[in-house]
Amino acid sequence: MTRTSYNPVKKILLAILLLAGMVAFIYLFVKMKFLLILSAVALTGVLSIIFIPYEYIALFFIAQVVFLKVVSGFRIMDVFVNYIEVTFLIFLGSFALSFLFYKRSIQVKKFGLIEIFVLILLVFVVISAIVGILNYPTNDLSFSKAFRTDLFRGPMYYVWAIFLSLLVFKDDKWVERTITVWVVFLTAHIVSYLIDFVITGSRAIVIEHGAFLDWGCHLQAISYLFAFSFLMNMISKKRFWIIIASVCLLFLTISRSRTPVVACIIFALYVISVISIMQPKGTRLKFFAKGLIYVCVGIALAAFIMLFLFPDERLKLLLRIFFIRAETFQALSADPALNSRKLQMIEAMEYFRQNIWLGHGFGTYYLTTRKMFFVDNFYGVILSKMGILGLVSLLSFYFMGVLLAIKQFGKVKYIKSDLIKAGILIAPIIFIMALAAGYTVSHPFYSKSTIITVCIFLALVSNQWEKNNQIQKEQQVDQ
Repeated sequence: MTRTSYNPVKKILLAILLLAGMVAFIYLFVKMKFLLILSAVALTGVLSIIFIPYEYIALFFIAQVVFLKVVSGFRIMDVFVNYIEVTFLIFLGSFALSFLFYKRSIQVKKFGLIEIFVLILLVFVVISAIVGILNYPTNDLSFSKAFRTDLFRGPMYYVWAIFLSLLVFKDDKWVERTITVWVVFLTAHIVSYLIDFVITGSRAIVIEHGAFLDWGCHLQAISYLFAFSFLMNMISKKRFWIIIASVCLLFLTISRSRTPVVACIIFALYVISVISIMQPKGTRLKFFAKGLIYVCVGIALAAFIMLFLFPDERLKLLLRIFFIRAETFQALSADPALNSRKLQMIEAMEYFRQNIWLGHGFGTYYLTTRKMFFVDNFYGVILSKMGILGLVSLLSFYFMGVLLAIKQFGKVKYIKSDLIKAGILIAPIIFIMALAAGYTVSHPFYSKSTIITVCIFLALVSNQWEKNNQIQKEQQVDQ
């Protein structure tokens, strides 16, 4: 007969914890029911992360981020809760707890250059948040203002570049699954809006509520999907990819936003140029001409749709895209859109000069400027909030992604998967276009869909770079 050991101290501590838990539950139920609900959801998140593979959690999060609207959520008392942001925070906390306290066999890739630079950015985000909290009254830091805008719907989402590259992109199968989920749900988002456009009989996809339900949240990512789909069509010769690209172009056309339409033209020219160069000698010019026909047909269709849906106004807009827009680089006042960015940049620089190294900090207030609703200028936002150090830290991993992706071009022919091959080829132009559009948009900094898209391709580049380096090392050992 064996005797079980009796530990009274352990039993007392357990009783105290249970009693404290009961008291906390009663208090939250009576006084703050919304915190009780969030705590229950957080506990569920912890348990789900422990028992569900990380890869599937990542796919679920990517799906809801690229599909749901910016303002999707609910109100508890006087606080608006965006459940995408809440899910993101619960995931990070749950993941950290399960990673620390629950042992499971997982394959973790070593930190590469991109991951290190992303961590440096996050360090400056934390420092900037502290600066903001110390410099401004804490009673102004409501959930619906500063932290919702600056930390939740902002650079903290770049942590997905690390998570994807270290834990999810461990083999080609999961890379393909992640990209497929991104394509499927972003396409579903486009189709849902097009159906609504037809049913409601709208003259254009509406930009409303100041929350950029369509334009600010998804148009940038949709232009990236156009580029990826067009490239996949050129690589795989499967026609459904050109259908996806056409749907993207149709959506962007009727959204009445010039920047992504121009971006699509640049993307298309880049795609046919890169693919043509990789063709055997003697066929490059023919391949380029065939691709150029695709581009010309796409531009003609977009122009026809614009003129058919908006016969008076859209003809002027179409001309502005190629003529008046170009003149504004010499005279900004000729284009109200660019001129407003100029004014916003000037006012953002006033905050930047208060602390040129760290900016005036996150966690201050929603409106970055006194006169404008929103600073629609990526560089103005970063400099005013994070200063020179913040801007350098963010630009570093963008440019590192461009550099590493371009270095992979010579090895693309050895990649078997068309999805991975297309991802490597399209990655540098996505990063470059995100930064090039930064003067007129804040998407590389605020839009969740755009950030998640960038993170997927950053992770892909980092993963493929480390994989090729490992193959080279093994070949050198064999020799």
